Amino acid sequence: MGPSSLRVVVADDDASVRAVIRRALREEPDLELAGTARDGAEAWRTALDLSPDVLVLDDNMPAAGGLHVLARLRLERPDIKIVMYVTDAATCAGASALGAAGCVAKSESIETLVSAIRAAGSMAADSQRRV
Repeated sequence: MGPSSLRVVVADDDASVRAVIRRALREEPDLELAGTARDGAEAWRTALDLSPDVLVLDDNMPAAGGLHVLARLRLERPDIKIVMYVTDAATCAGASALGAAGCVAKSESIETLVSAIRAAGSMAADSQRRV
């Protein structure tokens, strides 16, 4: 991946969902899969360890729910942009209130998720330029 690639971590307890996102990211020259996580606790640790540009975060995971991880990372690592990937689109209002950079329902196309990742990544790049 090039120096302008967005580094992405995907956190979802469903291995098939992680696999679909992994395949989609491989097709995008500007997106790099930096790591994955299977539950909320692992998502939080992986985000802290890898410092991705964007974290794709399932809303419903064991060990810590996605909204809990979102709230915690907003306090500890506001530079990591988070795109919630949710089963129920109604969750997006709560995610937005907690500071999610984006929210995509799992019923949407994978292209919609990729677009949300890019949009969140551009927010990360803009905030880095302001520093």
